[in-house]
Amino acid sequence: MKIIKHLLLVLPFAFVAGTLNAQTIKVKRESLYGSKINVPVKIEVEERNGYVFYAHNDSYYDYTVHLEITDIVNLTPTKVDQSFRVRPGKNRLVQLKIQDGSRRPSYRFNYTYSIGVKRGKPDIDFPYLIPVKAPFEIKTSNTEEKDILPNQFSMQQGDTVYAARRGKIVATPGMFDGMDRISQNNAIEIQHPDGTLMIYENIDPESGLVKAGDEVLPGQAIGLLDELGLLNIILYKSTGDGYLEAMYIHYYTDDQHVETFSEKLQNTPVKHPQDIVTKEFSRKELKQLKK
Repeated sequence: MKIIKHLLLVLPFAFVAGTLNAQTIKVKRESLYGSKINVPVKIEVEERNGYVFYAHNDSYYDYTVHLEITDIVNLTPTKVDQSFRVRPGKNRLVQLKIQDGSRRPSYRFNYTYSIGVKRGKPDIDFPYLIPVKAPFEIKTSNTEEKDILPNQFSMQQGDTVYAARRGKIVATPGMFDGMDRISQNNAIEIQHPDGTLMIYENIDPESGLVKAGDEVLPGQAIGLLDELGLLNIILYKSTGDGYLEAMYIHYYTDDQHVETFSEKLQNTPVKHPQDIVTKEFSRKELKQLKK
């Protein structure tokens, strides 16, 4: 978690600001981020009928920012102590309005941020699509070797990998230099609408099917397998305070069933039905689809 403190005294045409930086990344051992941006989130204050606070997020991941504004003089509201979901780019947080134009306003503020957003309780039975269509073999691991086991689909180099759920691409193979990402392998990482994250490892960096920031739909081709021919996928839940927790993946098999990763999937016909593809569509998107 990043902690940044500011003191701001506003004079007629000048201001003074002080900054203190300290960083602690709170991530469980088994879900340690493989790469991190040094300072991914910055607070900007613009003068506009008072002072408007913005958070600028340089990451492709969503962040949680907690902003506290105290010692407020001649401004309203008189106190701010609130958490915000901060998406990539510029995010408006809050505005302080001047009460009396003949008096000097002043305030102090500090903020903390952490990668990820806590968004209630993810649906543990969500029907994820099996992310392949080519013939595959299930690979199982020794549970004594790892705390978190990837779901492993053995196929061939060049076979296509598909998105198992709707989401936003937050990392692609090769994005290692000063970027936020979980996997230290060549992987595509997708953030889902409920804040969960799916990691697809062993993707050929030359695939070029998607880029960071793209929105993808379930069943959409996102990459090709590299020379290992082994797709590893892991699902994480973001707790909103920098931690990740691994989750079981429940795969869609038919309209009545979902299955967790096991050898049962090996003989399951792979289906990517439209009602699963559109499960997280808005009403507007469903209307557009019908047209």
